[in-house]
Amino acid sequence: MTSTTSQATGSRKRKARKVTRAVLAKKVPEAVLGHVSTIYALDVVEGKIPACKLRIAACQRHLDDLVYGPKRGLYFSIPRADHAIRFFGYLRHSTGKWGGQVFELANWQAFCTAVMFGWLWESTQKRRFRMAYIEVPRKNGKSTFLSPIGLYMMVADGEPGAQVYAAATKADQAKIVFDEAAKMARTSPVLRKRVRERAHHMEHPKSFSVFKYISADGKRLDGLNSHCNIIDEVHAHPNRLLIDVLRTGTGAREQPLTVEITTAGADPHSICREHHDYTVNVLKGLFENDGWFGFICSIDPGDDPFDEISWKKANPNYGISVFADGLKAEFKEAEDNPSALASKMRLYLNVWSQTSEIWLDIEKWRACETVYDRASMRGRRCYIGLDFGAVSDITALVLVFPPVDPGEPVKIMPFFWVPFGTIEKRRVDQAVPYDVWLRDGLIFQTEGTATNYDAIEHFIIGDDAGNTGLINEFEVMEVDYDRYFAGQLIQHLEERDVLCVACGQGFVSMAAPCRELERLVLEGSIAHDGNPVMDWMIANTAVKMDDSGNMRPIKPDTRKDMRKIDGVVAMLMALGRMISAEEDSNVISYEPGSMFG
Repeated sequence: MTSTTSQATGSRKRKARKVTRAVLAKKVPEAVLGHVSTIYALDVVEGKIPACKLRIAACQRHLDDLVYGPKRGLYFSIPRADHAIRFFGYLRHSTGKWGGQVFELANWQAFCTAVMFGWLWESTQKRRFRMAYIEVPRKNGKSTFLSPIGLYMMVADGEPGAQVYAAATKADQAKIVFDEAAKMARTSPVLRKRVRERAHHMEHPKSFSVFKYISADGKRLDGLNSHCNIIDEVHAHPNRLLIDVLRTGTGAREQPLTVEITTAGADPHSICREHHDYTVNVLKGLFENDGWFGFICSIDPGDDPFDEISWKKANPNYGISVFADGLKAEFKEAEDNPSALASKMRLYLNVWSQTSEIWLDIEKWRACETVYDRASMRGRRCYIGLDFGAVSDITALVLVFPPVDPGEPVKIMPFFWVPFGTIEKRRVDQAVPYDVWLRDGLIFQTEGTATNYDAIEHFIIGDDAGNTGLINEFEVMEVDYDRYFAGQLIQHLEERDVLCVACGQGFVSMAAPCRELERLVLEGSIAHDGNPVMDWMIANTAVKMDDSGNMRPIKPDTRKDMRKIDGVVAMLMALGRMISAEEDSNVISYEPGSMFG
């Protein structure tokens, strides 16, 4: 299979306008507008409940789907949502200050329950969400929230022979959720008549369903046919083995559910960090996955960890099981001992350790999306940035068009190549939808498992198959590339009289284009076509500064292997050369007598 020379645009879904209360009032039934899930989502989005941007994004996603979801075959079933919520009312807390009291869901727990169980596919009446990733700080009721979900999936979900597993790295940890569920079943007047408790599992004889606990150190992990997987403290898993076994064990079920709940971790290469990053991309709209539910509570970059408003933003159970006095004591210790601050922020504010801060605000970048016709750009002057990946990596080519008229934005046009033989492995190993991007024409494939530079060369200069090439479509001023790449492709371009300029990747070379890109994005003076691959790379890019404040793009500390920034690097090289060339063209040269005749 070879690359093509046209970029698909028709299949790409444009980002929906954010739904507001006024829009909902016109578009959804009054019962939906007054449902606990909608009320909570609106309170978070409108700022009535302090929340970080990711929690706001989770709530906004629910509101957006109430209006736009039906176009994708989705609908929100109040009876199904309320059925799950009511089940909690049959249970009682077993320990602590609420011991013996009826389980009453906190507003965020009711929201998550309603969304996980209320959204259905209209065509099948089956649940939309098969995977849920929930990340909150300590003491926010994680384990006691999981136990009822497991009981519901065993007793009340209508699945014959349901197998429910509470999972952890160690058997003792796995038993925490299981034992809490057993206590709830034992003290419930309704469930104790219907559930039998055994030494190592529970049974629901009427449906032939079971609830067991399982751990990574167990002897037998194969042969599972799970309907529900409950995984607590995912950040503690040293590898992906148990989680992958559990998720692949749901294949024979029509509407399985895996629920992961955790506090932020410290390992940037863990399965937990992979699922965190994927969830962030789903919540930001960078990845489209209607089967993945995400809910993350933390603070935002720049928030003061010692401020009470930050504590409220990060802790959804603030005032219920998390209190100001306790957090004051914890952060007082951190104030006196700065080395403890990172640990306190991870445990009590859900901030991942060892992370580099992302550079550009993805929402400001996306606000620069402009629909423009490629045909209208033909013949325009442009600079090509070309960032070559490793042997089997992504190659990015970005065209940067200088403004022609006053007030016109700088325009960019990105293209990407990936070896076809690596696409499936990338999709599985890196949790990035390369296969979807390929299907939608957002990336091109080249033959084999290594980068095929011939396909990229033909894309630029044309070939005998009728591809005209970029140099015939636009006025290509130069091709700008990493100076450490001196391959045959550059030699072939130069033989065709294409000016190729080697660019450095250090602070000196990247400082000016980094500053310019920052300015363009903040002022809305750059236009792009909303390519999801480029959006993803923007969201992956951090910067490193030298002592003089000069910047260069880098990958964040976390999951460097899956966070690609090639498109940003290519854009910066072309932007830097464009700045230099445009400045040179504006220099007034001195000619004797030319000024005054």
